[in-house]
Amino acid sequence: MRPHGLRLTGRQIAALVVLLACAALLGVIGYRLANPGAASTVVGATRINESGQAAAVSPYRATDFELRGFDRRTYDLGRLRGKVVVVNFWSSTCPPCEEEAPVLERAWNRYRDRGVVLLGVDVWESDATAREFVQSHGITYPNGTARSTLAAEYGLTGIPETFVVDRHGYVVRHWIGPLSQRQANRLIEGVLSSDRS
Repeated sequence: MRPHGLRLTGRQIAALVVLLACAALLGVIGYRLANPGAASTVVGATRINESGQAAAVSPYRATDFELRGFDRRTYDLGRLRGKVVVVNFWSSTCPPCEEEAPVLERAWNRYRDRGVVLLGVDVWESDATAREFVQSHGITYPNGTARSTLAAEYGLTGIPETFVVDRHGYVVRHWIGPLSQRQANRLIEGVLSSDRS
């Protein structure tokens, strides 16, 4: 006597898996269409870095990108050759990022007349939320959003995370986690003093 139960063939199981995958994809697409102001999913930054540490770097060509600034300007990393560029990935939902914001603002004010540009790249949230954060913290250095794959292209481990690009377009410093004022100054001074050409 055969048991009375549902039996699926291998082909039926494969079709069911494909159907479920398609349904999940349609759900994501539907969400994005229904919520156009929502931040793009950022591949790469998946956690909050609570404490800071230097990461070993063998200098490599920085991935060029355009930052769509909250000030409605576009900042193109490739066009900033000749300047030292500090690229900081952050989010307003990240407590260490909030603690780091005034540190970066002071660094911007201290070094911008010495050929240093600071670019804040917001991840994980809507532009409106990020703009409110920038405004409420009195941040004046350029901040905005970039393509959603940029975090992965830079190999982000989480946020906050900072990369320093020298005047020739090479990433020469990498800091994982929040920066103290002393650490931020050392990071920038180290690149300025070694890059005198």
